[in-house]
Amino acid sequence: MAAKEQDLIALQKKLEAASKPAPTSAIGDAAVASKLGLSLSAEDIAGIITAAIRASKEPTPEEKAAAEKLEAEIQIKRKQMLEEAEGWRVEREALQANCSHKKPRGEEAYIGKLFSDGNYRIMCLQCQKIIRDIKASPEMMAQVMQAESLGACSWENFAKMPGGFVDQLPAAAGQA
Repeated sequence: MAAKEQDLIALQKKLEAASKPAPTSAIGDAAVASKLGLSLSAEDIAGIITAAIRASKEPTPEEKAAAEKLEAEIQIKRKQMLEEAEGWRVEREALQANCSHKKPRGEEAYIGKLFSDGNYRIMCLQCQKIIRDIKASPEMMAQVMQAESLGACSWENFAKMPGGFVDQLPAAAGQA
């Protein structure tokens, strides 16, 4: 009979311990388990340790608030930068729309430039509007690089050069 009473007392203690609020830390879980006389497997211990590591890496409420404040400031700055860029874009489009593409003495203000992406762009010197974007063949690239190396990169000099590529340029500029 004494053995049954001891079993009942042990069971009652386990039930009392189980009805207590659960500990918030993994170490508390291990302490409760050992008090209850439960044996833990290697997987249980690994799980407790993993939970403890995760809990230690979680930011504190102060750190969370600081991170949220920083994120809000970043969002405000990002929005301001986008609005500023949009203003610049609108201003540039207005400048290009009102540009005559002529120099002060009435000459055309076009220039051609070969870019590293292999495109030859005809643009206005006054407003930097791209009038025409031409995918240059190797022959065209060689011709333009030769002309640029000789200092013949003005619109008038390109217009005077013979050759299929350069002969296209005055017509391209007239389509602006």
